[in-house]
Amino acid sequence: MSELDSKFNRVVIDARRFGVEAQAAKRKRALELRDEGATFAAIAKNEEVGVHARTVQHWCAQEGKIG
Repeated sequence: MSELDSKFNRVVIDARRFGVEAQAAKRKRALELRDEGATFAAIAKNEEVGVHARTVQHWCAQEGKIG
């Protein structure tokens, strides 16, 4: 399922549609970018991650990388 992210004017793909390995790779890259100081919105906009900013926030919360 896709939705239009009006903030970035692009289509955002629901991460649940990816396989387990692809999800893990996207999650790992998102956490790396967060460690580098990127915002949730910037991480979500990254072509390697390509999920909604709230998904990135959720992943970071699970890993304790909020803030």
